[in-house]
Amino acid sequence: MNGFDARSTLRGRLLLATGGTVTLLLLTVFIAVLLTWRSRVVRDLETSALAVTRAFSVSVLETLLEADGGTIRAPERLDDYVAHLMRDEPRVRSVRVYDPSGRLVSASSPPDPGTPPASAPFAGRTLTSVYNSPRWGWVVETNLPLQTAGRPWGLLEILYDASRTRRELTSLYVMLGAGTIVVVVALLLVLHGLVVREIRPLTALASVMDRFALDSGAGPALPESDDEIGTVVKQFNRMRERLAQSRAELLSAEREIFHAERLASIGRLASGVAHEVNNPLNGIRSCLYAIRQDPDDRAQTVEYLGLIEEGIGKIESIVQKLLGFARKSRGNAPVDLNAEIEAVLALLSYRLDEKSVNLRLDLASDLPPVRGEATLVQEVLMNLVLNAFDAIGAGGRVAIRTAVEGDFVGVYVKDDGPGIPAEDLPRIFEPFFTTKEPGKGTGLGLPVAQRIAESQGGSITVSSTPGSGACFTVRLPVRELA
Repeated sequence: MNGFDARSTLRGRLLLATGGTVTLLLLTVFIAVLLTWRSRVVRDLETSALAVTRAFSVSVLETLLEADGGTIRAPERLDDYVAHLMRDEPRVRSVRVYDPSGRLVSASSPPDPGTPPASAPFAGRTLTSVYNSPRWGWVVETNLPLQTAGRPWGLLEILYDASRTRRELTSLYVMLGAGTIVVVVALLLVLHGLVVREIRPLTALASVMDRFALDSGAGPALPESDDEIGTVVKQFNRMRERLAQSRAELLSAEREIFHAERLASIGRLASGVAHEVNNPLNGIRSCLYAIRQDPDDRAQTVEYLGLIEEGIGKIESIVQKLLGFARKSRGNAPVDLNAEIEAVLALLSYRLDEKSVNLRLDLASDLPPVRGEATLVQEVLMNLVLNAFDAIGAGGRVAIRTAVEGDFVGVYVKDDGPGIPAEDLPRIFEPFFTTKEPGKGTGLGLPVAQRIAESQGGSITVSSTPGSGACFTVRLPVRELA
């Protein structure tokens, strides 16, 4: 897998779901806190600015009342008050006093260019706003109408510095943002550790399942717990035990089938074996009859006893061949394929003579031993050779060849019989499928031969052209000598 896709693993999905939820929750809290804090700070700032404006408006209103009585000149007195306010309140940026018509009466500085005439005196209510002034930066502007007994006297406008408060808010944003990031990262790290710890049994289980093989024993122990993951681990351990038991039973049944098929092959040889045993027995019987007729003829007795011993030796050889083929497997050992082929052909000698088979052997002299069980290899060879003999008529030809093919040894059994029909070729390795007449085949010979070859790490294939015979190829792995 190229790169890490968080969505492809349980750990990634848990981190994405939980981490995303926590992050979203913290961001929501962060934004809510910022908005609440900002609203409170701005409200406090506006309240402070309004308090300064109202306190100063008392002096302004008294001055306007005295000026209306003709005792003083309002502009000069207002300019002094404005100067004192600017000196006593460093955060005040600008003070302006307007008359009821909107004309400027007193100001700490001229209005900004393009500022429209004041109209607040006629609004009858106090206006407060926060904005970014091109001249003063961020300010709080307070417009307070000046009136007594319902009579308007003008408007007091004070610009209150808000840049420091804005800087404080910006610092607060940064601090809260950094704190949120730190908390999110810390929570994700803690969450990652918890997730890794919780799914460690699943990771171990996946590793064991990936490396699990039925022939490798019980395998490493998995950590158990009382949660759902522990239940999965326990169920897997039980399944592993059941699979191992089933495999042992299957292998035992498979070996019984191999042995039964081997005995069935011997049954197919019964007539030939009986003939080979019957000939020496008839000779022994004739020799015993002659000895009984003239027991005093010592020379004749010695001669006939020699013939009897030779006949018994032939019978013993035949029986030993049958026993060697019929006995069960005794484990892996280096197998000489050429020797096993010759042993099988010796057992089938009567069939060769009976059908006048034209047999051609081409056995490689430098053939290395293969890995497998000799009796099982004999079973494969016996099935293929018997099938070849059954496929040809009297005087037919069978060719057997061996050759080294890389890390494998190949055995080729070719006959010149009628071949296998194209529609039957894909099915010849199916159990109980046979092209022979009823009662002359079980349909298990080739499936068993294929299973034996595969169990030894090899393979068996067939090629056939109707009318031109068939060729079976067995490939078995070369045994690596220590």
